[in-house]
Formats: sequence, structure tokens, C-alpha cells
Amino acid sequence: MKKTFLSFLAALAILASFMPISHADPIQNADGSYSGNCDNFSGSSQTAVWTINMNARTLKVDGNGAGFALITDVADGIFSLPVPSGNTSWGASADYVDTITFSEGLTDVSGFYMFTNASKINFPNSLTSIGSNYSWNFKNNDAISNLVIPANVTSINGEAFTSCSSLKTVHLPKGIKTISNEAFYASPVKDVYYAGTQADWNAVSGAFPSAIKNAAIHYSDSTVSPPAPEHDFWTTSAASTTFHVPLPSLGSNAGKSTLRTVYIIVTDKNDVMKGRGNASIQDLTADKIDVTVDCPLNVGDKIWIRKIDW
Repeated sequence: MKKTFLSFLAALAILASFMPISHADPIQNADGSYSGNCDNFSGSSQTAVWTINMNARTLKVDGNGAGFALITDVADGIFSLPVPSGNTSWGASADYVDTITFSEGLTDVSGFYMFTNASKINFPNSLTSIGSNYSWNFKNNDAISNLVIPANVTSINGEAFTSCSSLKTVHLPKGIKTISNEAFYASPVKDVYYAGTQADWNAVSGAFPSAIKNAAIHYSDSTVSPPAPEHDFWTTSAASTTFHVPLPSLGSNAGKSTLRTVYIIVTDKNDVMKGRGNASIQDLTADKIDVTVDCPLNVGDKIWIRKIDW
């Protein structure tokens, strides 16, 4: 019986080392900001400290290493902190934060999903991974549109940037090796700026999810790889940004009233990415659409159907 009880205690100790440690309520600093300890997933004695300044609308996280950068509203009372008077439209203090900055020394960050209105996230050069200890990292952020991943990051894990409704541009370092399938799921990423060459990208692109591959990839040598079209292209015969064209063969759905939106990719005659566009349906009977693109066109440019929503 004693041996069984000791084994049970040992199992509890191992489990506890992977659980977050709760801390005391936040303290108010002399400048009016609030601070508290981040939760610790690594079981080490190290801590990371967060500081929120509501007047500046900033969150700063200071620490070293990995495994303890998770912030939770339960342990640290983030949601209950007061916001400046006259800002009652904000649902919670976490919503009021506009800028998140992580200090040099942190190598992994996780669990900042409650800061859905942060439009700027400043990662340190010391960062090597994002979201290793928690799935929801910056999920459901509605404000950030341009994301810069530091040069030393090799992996983006979990649902790091899932359902970030404004995220259009992502900058990736040459050393990135893996991105989880959920990392950018349901985020409307259009352009990925990759610090390596196309050959570098091709060497590791199998480890990247379709949410990244479906964006236009801009390489360090200024070449651009457009996302793969779903259908064939047609060649322009006039240098116009709006023109009337027949739909390519689209199978059994062609000409049906259920056709809603057509997304366009524009390349030059050498298939180098130039821009995007969309199409409105003008004549369903003849399978014709009006196309408008966001770039100047030259005779011989190609118009690709990237995606069709029926």
C-alpha cells in the first residue's frame, strides 16, 4: 500500500510540472500601470512578468527562456483591470491593449488569445518558437494586419494565428522549418514575404499548411510565386483594368445562378505575379463575367481564376 501511495504522489508531481502555476492578484505600480507574474509551464523557478499600461494601451512581457509566458485571465485578473475613464465601449481591459512587446531573452510565447484588439505584436530576436506550450496563442485577433516573425524562429505551433480576421501579410524568416496546419487557419493571408530564395522555400514547403501556400509567396530575390489557380487562364488582348470576358470551362456549375464570387490572379506572360482582382457576373446564360483587377495590364498578361465560391 505504501509503495502504491508513493507512486501516486510521484505521478501527481510529474503532472504538476506541466500545469500552470497561479499567482497573486496584479499589483498597481507608481506610474498607474499594473504588473503580475505569467504562468509557468516548465516547472522551473524562473518567472516572466507582464506589465499593462492602460493609458499607453501597451502590454510588456519580461523574462528569459521558454515555457512560462502564458497569461490567463483567471490567474492574473487581466480582464478585471480598470481602463481609463470614458472608454466604457471596451468590453474588458485586455481588449484595450493595442501593442504587445516581448523582451529579449524569451524563446517561446504562448496563450495571449485574450488580446483580440492588439494591432502590433513585437517579438524579440531571441524567439525560436511560437506557441509550443499552448494552442490558442493569438487566435481570434481582429486587429493585426501585418505580422513579422523574427529571424531565429523555426516553428509556429498550435492555433497561433487562427481566425485573425485582418491578417493579410506575414513575413517569415529563412530558417522557418514547420508551421502547424492550424497556425493560420481561417486567416485571410494574401502575401507571404519569405527571407530565403524559392529553392529554400521548396526545400521545406512540405511542412507548411495550405493557408500559407495559398498566399502569394515573395522571395528574397524579388521573384513571386502566385498561389495555384483552380482553373485555367485567359490572355488579355487590351491594356484595361476592367473588361468583359467569357468564363473558362467550369464544369457542371457553369452558368448556374448559384455562382457568387470569382477571385482573380494576374500574372505577366512569364507567370510572374502582378496583382489580384475579382469578377462580377454579367451574363449567366453565356457564362460571362466582368473582371476588375488592382494593377495595370499589358497585352498578353494572364488572368487566372484562383477560386470560385458557388
